Amino acid sequence: MPHPTVRDLLSQAAASRPDAVGLVDPAADEELTFAEFDERVTRTANGLLDAGLEPGDHVSVLVKDSVEFLVSLFGGLEIGLVVTPVSYRAPPDRVSYVLDHSEADGIAVDETCADAVGELASDSLPDVQIAVGDVALPD
Repeated sequence: MPHPTVRDLLSQAAASRPDAVGLVDPAADEELTFAEFDERVTRTANGLLDAGLEPGDHVSVLVKDSVEFLVSLFGGLEIGLVVTPVSYRAPPDRVSYVLDHSEADGIAVDETCADAVGELASDSLPDVQIAVGDVALPD
């Protein structure tokens, strides 16, 4: 493989050093080994596919800066999605603008951002909405 992707490097690290710490989130006091990170990325990628997204689709990630943000980002990239990170600090009008202009087919949202999604105009929301972590999305 002449030019490995970041995802390839994660898989290689998980295979060669599965028990080594691969990701640290000091704010949440959370650590993942390379094997745990790799497994969560794969599970997230499968969840995105199960939600109806396909390679080449666009997904916006509205998740607080955290392990879950990186898992969502890598999961989307693993299956060939075009991933657009959206700042969880952005006001609803800016989030709507990004969703409209990124041609988002889906949005991944965590508990920090679920209320903000409820404030968005329904015509800005993509058809596919994915909950990240323990969150119930508003109807």
